[in-house]
Amino acid sequence: FDSICEFRALFMRFGFTSDIALYVSCQSALETGYWLSPIYLENHNLFGMKVPTKRVHTVVDSNRFHAKYFSTYSSIVDYILWLSRFGGQPLLNKHDFFNAILSGHYNSSSDYLDKVNSIYLNFLDYEKS
Repeated sequence: FDSICEFRALFMRFGFTSDIALYVSCQSALETGYWLSPIYLENHNLFGMKVPTKRVHTVVDSNRFHAKYFSTYSSIVDYILWLSRFGGQPLLNKHDFFNAILSGHYNSSSDYLDKVNSIYLNFLDYEKS
């Protein structure tokens, strides 16, 4: 869970509230297999993003059919650009954030948010202990 703490702090520097930064950190943990997947390690891709064709982005190349970024920071900026389609700035509450994920067709798995929420709740339990 140390990496979740590190990424939460990083996302907060990008303007996310603490609660949403934690949720986004848990989302990136799920997407990257806790930051061990080749997509993350080779592409600096925190969110499993594909190369966009109809929006501004920070992608520099593609690898393994996913977007490749110059750095983890540029992956976060690209994620914020993707989110901006739903609110203009990092979203301020979980309701708006969940709606962006669901309406944005981010992941087609019907239990995607349940998986992210499970990591989130497990981290909160960890943090309390």
